[in-house]
Amino acid sequence: MKQEKLDHLLEHVFLLLEDNEDSSEHENGVRCDHASLNGYAEYLPEAEESKYLNVTGETFELTELGEKKAESLVRRHRLTERLLTDLLQVSEEEMESQACKFEHVLSPEVEDSLCTFLGHPTYCPHGRKIPRGECCKGFKTEVRQVVVPLDRVEVGTTSKIMFTTPAYHARYERLTLLGVEPGAEIKLYQKQPSFVVKVDETEVALDKEVAQEIFVRPLNGK
Repeated sequence: MKQEKLDHLLEHVFLLLEDNEDSSEHENGVRCDHASLNGYAEYLPEAEESKYLNVTGETFELTELGEKKAESLVRRHRLTERLLTDLLQVSEEEMESQACKFEHVLSPEVEDSLCTFLGHPTYCPHGRKIPRGECCKGFKTEVRQVVVPLDRVEVGTTSKIMFTTPAYHARYERLTLLGVEPGAEIKLYQKQPSFVVKVDETEVALDKEVAQEIFVRPLNGK
């Protein structure tokens, strides 16, 4: 628990720096009183002892070690937000709660795998930048996501269905009966006036709303 509180302190200072990035402050320092540290001020001595922060009066400066750790925590948090929002479509409240938990437990390997799985996203759902990782090097900002909703793939694309998120149970049952389920291959033939796909040997017409609930991994590079 103490480590989590220390992590939250570093994250908080990182966010303050992020909000003041255009100010004339030192690039790694921010001036604030202890009351603005959201109850984490008591962990300042431990943060200093751990070489994460330099504290001078009311100025808190991230060390190189502290900045690296804080950036990693923020990256994990925002990647998890993207996962929960884009793929699992959870509520705002649940998204924030789960992201706070995941940022403390994801290993660097899982962190990079998640980033790659999501297509190296640039921004979190709140519009804040997601710090780049090693896995992002060499990739363009507009790199294609590994898994996307069916409505985002190009006509003619054959994909593998990874999972579905139907809004209603009846819709889930209908999709299952049609063979639209994880593991099946699906080919998109048209998007207008409705989505027409082929699953196995069955052609199916879908509304756009339903197409947005089918998450696929394109197989033919389109």
